[in-house]
Amino acid sequence: MFAGVLLTLVAAGCGGSGNKGNAGNGSPGPAVDPVATVGSTAVTGASLAYWMPPLFTGTFYELTQKQAPAGVVSLQPHYDVCVAGLRSVVVNKQRWTSARLMKTCEDLHKALTAQAVSYVVGSAVLEAQAAEQGVVVKRAEAEREFKRIQSQQFPSEAELQRYLSQRRWTVPQELFLVKRDVLSTRLKKVLEKKFRRRGGYSAIVKYASRSNRLWTGRTSCMPGYIASGCRQFGPAQEAVAAKSRSASSLIEELVAK
Repeated sequence: MFAGVLLTLVAAGCGGSGNKGNAGNGSPGPAVDPVATVGSTAVTGASLAYWMPPLFTGTFYELTQKQAPAGVVSLQPHYDVCVAGLRSVVVNKQRWTSARLMKTCEDLHKALTAQAVSYVVGSAVLEAQAAEQGVVVKRAEAEREFKRIQSQQFPSEAELQRYLSQRRWTVPQELFLVKRDVLSTRLKKVLEKKFRRRGGYSAIVKYASRSNRLWTGRTSCMPGYIASGCRQFGPAQEAVAAKSRSASSLIEELVAK
């Protein structure tokens, strides 16, 4: 999508409100909080605790078309719950020893922590980039768009609830997806108009690249929470990330026959 060059958001199964996502899942926060800052915006442990589970459950459903087991992922890991949950979904149970399941739980926690950091940081950067261009989406505007989409895609409340339940998502999470889409669409239009006679698409790409570098420089992450989008994410961290398993690949391995 053309608007993709404007944003630093990572691809993920669901949206998140970043610094405002404090209504978490009850997991205690990390020893150091906030775990990151984007300009003057704090990224809290509570926001990571809030978004890590739906990032996992959304990806799990998209890959398997089945509801993910509950409690597999949390900011403060509960590996006994994770192992039990994964054991319930593996296809070839003979191949999956407790030790192998434990290793997968550890890898999932690392992958989803990094994914959540990048996602929440990216969400904050998107809002900042949009604000620089005078683009703001109010909650009431997002709610109107949500209702419009709901009427088209989910004619009944039961259909909407089934869609959310399959992914273990909530209405506020889905609402933020809508808000983010509206924000990116408006930002795209503003930049298209701004650069229409000043280089067009190539000028927008250059602007986006400069803006992304600027906001990466303004984003600081604490040790243990350094991921793509943080200014501390250098070649060494990139090399480690390249060798690490993604949540998607781990899920695909779990359900392989």
